[in-house]
Amino acid sequence: MKKTILCMAAALLAISLAACTPTTEKQAETAATAESAAQGGQLVEGKVPGPEEVTISVYSINDDGTGLVQNMDSLEELTEQGLVDKLIEYGTLDEGTTIISFDKEGTSAVVNLSAIPDFDGDPFYTKATLEALINTFIENYELELVKLQVNGEDVTSDLIAADENGYSTYFNDYEEITVE
Repeated sequence: MKKTILCMAAALLAISLAACTPTTEKQAETAATAESAAQGGQLVEGKVPGPEEVTISVYSINDDGTGLVQNMDSLEELTEQGLVDKLIEYGTLDEGTTIISFDKEGTSAVVNLSAIPDFDGDPFYTKATLEALINTFIENYELELVKLQVNGEDVTSDLIAADENGYSTYFNDYEEITVE
């Protein structure tokens, strides 16, 4: 009786191991998916970026138009223009926006852009866009303070908190933005 039970247990173990062993077809499919994702520069749902990609965080206005959402994406290499291009892709900046300069000193930086969208005085969209830009640069470059400029001119607004030099910190309450 014990021999029969042992033989049955061994047979079940062999069957379960055979079912769990990856096939060459499945390995080839996984490799092809990873290769096409790397060539296209896009993330495949459910896949983790490879070692040649940098995971980034990009803030954009949420679908409800009530605050921001944090989007996780990737770049081949973290560059200032690459980050600006992702901000364009997520609708935070207008097409054609470029980075003029990015001056980082310690844990603060000045981000000089060619343009920031004009929302005809709409306070929510103005505040949301400025917060999205500041949070995106702070998070990706591990900064504490960011000052925004457009064509070398400081961006000032009563809508966002900034110190006497125009530097802002990370906005923790980005998910729901209120304008007073």
